[in-house]
Amino acid sequence: ENLRKIAKNCLLFSEGERFSASRLSASIKALERSNLFKSIAVDSQEIGKNLSITFTLEPYKIIKDIHIKGEYPLFERDILAVMSLSVGNRFIANKLSEDKSRIVTLFKQEGYINPYVTIAVEENPDNNSAALTVTIKKGSYYTLETLRIKGNRAFADAHVKTQMKSWRRSLWPGTTGRFLEKEFSQDIKSLLNLYRHTGYVNGVVSGNIIHHKTESKVDTEITINEGPLYDIQFSGNNAFTDGTLKDDLILFEE
Repeated sequence: ENLRKIAKNCLLFSEGERFSASRLSASIKALERSNLFKSIAVDSQEIGKNLSITFTLEPYKIIKDIHIKGEYPLFERDILAVMSLSVGNRFIANKLSEDKSRIVTLFKQEGYINPYVTIAVEENPDNNSAALTVTIKKGSYYTLETLRIKGNRAFADAHVKTQMKSWRRSLWPGTTGRFLEKEFSQDIKSLLNLYRHTGYVNGVVSGNIIHHKTESKVDTEITINEGPLYDIQFSGNNAFTDGTLKDDLILFEE
């Protein structure tokens, strides 16, 4: 009944008025813009000097619930955040494959090699609703096998490793110790910042990931080109400390 009222409000003419083809076309466009109806069919019949117009509308089903299975170690909210379908919105079937791809991509970013996702749909014609069940089979994941560091003179290997979250994660047991490429990339940026703020402002840090062909393991390599060490000295600064002034130097940022 609510949809019927909305549909009538979209019509730009009413019974007893002179027929207008332009108003009929505008009414159909208004129904389309409401995004509530999956299909819109219009039929007309002449009855004497009058015209009878019938609108047959198929409304979209409304998503009433979404169940998530197998999301650990992520949270349910993480899965829902990447999905285009959501509770309370209309159910569009061709978005199912898109959402499955989004969830697969999310778990690949979390270190899983070949995750598999299915989305089952249970429709309820009584209240024109649909419930979705998302099932995730994560499969195996990558782990860090070796980490090699080259070119570091200012810091020992052990110190460089402790700055890397991807290396620290490899010490954790089970799925929490899986290797994340995005985390490794962030570690490269963090190491570059470490060298710049230490005075190696021309330093360059790069990383490489090698996947094992037959095992779910990766070898990583970090190459560091430290460059010269810059010693910045200030004189005549009474209002601010050397550290405060140093923090304002763009030299250590870019």
